[in-house]
Amino acid sequence: AEGDIMSIGVSNFDISYLEDVKQMANVLPHIVQNYAAVGEEDGLAFEWCITNGAIFQPYATARNLPELVTEVPELVATLEKLASRYKVSKQAVIHRYFLQTGSSVIPRSSDIAHLVENLSILQWSLAADEMAELGRFKEALTSNA
Repeated sequence: AEGDIMSIGVSNFDISYLEDVKQMANVLPHIVQNYAAVGEEDGLAFEWCITNGAIFQPYATARNLPELVTEVPELVATLEKLASRYKVSKQAVIHRYFLQTGSSVIPRSSDIAHLVENLSILQWSLAADEMAELGRFKEALTSNA
């Protein structure tokens, strides 16, 4: 109200918290940072961001890769196929997937080769059918929960 805050960001806010903020705040969040992984997107928070002009920023997008080998092996196979096609890592495919949804991404690495690869995701794109193929795994992950 005093004009000191020009933009805010929130983390780990589900849709109910986001709606609460919308009801009481003069300045809505400009960025919403929530956990998300391929097949585990927070669709409601993502849609809230689109509707309210905020950026959705998923974090730890590749954190669940080890569990996926046993939980949803077909997702891992798809990631491996796409990684091979584009000559990148599975993590790069995941980052590119989220980037193409309109999200911002937080690639994490201290390894020079991975840092270079993280920048390279701006040089190629997943095809629409590849995006759809990755997006379909939400149902498989939910049924395994």
